[in-house]
Amino acid sequence: FVPHAGIMIGGFICLQGLWAVPFLMEVDGYSRDGAAFHLLILNVTLITGYLLIATRLQKLLARGVTLDQLMAVGGFAVVAVSLVMIFGIGESHLMWAVFGFVCASANSTYAAHASRYPLAYAGRANTCLNLGVFIGSFTLQWGFGVVVDLAQAHGLSRAEALRGAWLVLVALEAAAMVWFVASRRWERAGMAGR
Repeated sequence: FVPHAGIMIGGFICLQGLWAVPFLMEVDGYSRDGAAFHLLILNVTLITGYLLIATRLQKLLARGVTLDQLMAVGGFAVVAVSLVMIFGIGESHLMWAVFGFVCASANSTYAAHASRYPLAYAGRANTCLNLGVFIGSFTLQWGFGVVVDLAQAHGLSRAEALRGAWLVLVALEAAAMVWFVASRRWERAGMAGR
């Protein structure tokens, strides 16, 4: 769970907290107010996603949808929507709204992770997972800046450097999703062999 949480949730925090505004202003050409409005839309749809998951999760589980499936579909949707945004496909406000909504699925990691432990240890387990999220978000924020600086030092414009840094983040997110899906398969195969 740590690669998924550290990179998927940490990557969202990296973008939302530090790099979304420079991207919106320098790549997409918005004013500071326009960038702030995009973040408002992002956060409204993120909260909407959290509310829907919180209120509809039991119905999804009753229909046979697992937390692992929700995390996998949501995670790969984050990767796909990120690529659309990086390459400027689609209407910007709509894409940031969709991005916020699909990013909400990553927080299902906490419920899925806690379910693997006895109830008495679930809080401690998620505290450890949260440490992975904090380490991931700080490392990704710093690394994003390093990629931007290196790209500019090699002659790319600031906009190209920001696009390139987000592409690196998307590659890490895709790798984390592949790891997550593969680890769930290994876990199921191990359980079946017992």
